Amino acid sequence: LATVSSATAEIGGSYGSRQAMWLAIGAVAMLVVFQLDYRKLVDLAPIFYGIALFLLVLVLFVGDVRGGARSWLAIGPFGGQPSELAKLATALMLARFLSKVDRAFVGLRDLIMSSVIVGVPMVLIVLERDMGSAAMFLPMLAGVLLVAGIRMRVIVVAAVLGVLLAAGLWTFGMQDYQRTRVVSFLQPD
Repeated sequence: LATVSSATAEIGGSYGSRQAMWLAIGAVAMLVVFQLDYRKLVDLAPIFYGIALFLLVLVLFVGDVRGGARSWLAIGPFGGQPSELAKLATALMLARFLSKVDRAFVGLRDLIMSSVIVGVPMVLIVLERDMGSAAMFLPMLAGVLLVAGIRMRVIVVAAVLGVLLAAGLWTFGMQDYQRTRVVSFLQPD
C-alpha cells in the first residue's frame, strides 16, 4: 500500500485507497477459501476447467484490448482476465488427473494428458497475445509433475522442448504483435 501510494502521489487520484479496498476484498476471499474443503474443489475441477476454457474462447471474440492483448472481459464496471481463472482451474484439473495415477512414476500417457490439460488454455491465451500469462502455465506443469513423480531424464527432455516451444511461441507471437501495432499505427482513425 505504501509503495502504490508513493508511486502514484504525483499523479493524484485514489490509487492507494482503491488498492486498500482490493486488499480487504482479497483478505475476506482468502478467509472464505480457507474454509472450503479442497477435495470438493478437486471434485469440481472439470466444471471450473470447462468454464475457464469457455471464457478464454469468449474473450477472443468480445474481449477488451489492454496493453496490446485481447485478454479482458468487462461486464459493466467490473472486469477481469479469464486467464487468471484458467490458472487456478488448470492447477485443480492437473491435481485431479495426477491424483488418480497409481504408479511410482508418471508414465508417457500421463505426461501427454497433463500436457494437453495445460496446453489447451495456454494456446488460447497465446491467441489473446498475452504471452506473460501463457508462460505461467509451464512452471505449473513442471511443479505438479515433480510432485507427482517423474523421471529425471523426462524432466530434462521436457525442459529442453518447453524452452524451445516457449521461445518459438514468444518469437512468433511478438512478431505478430509488432506487425499488428505497425499496421494499426499506419491506418488512419
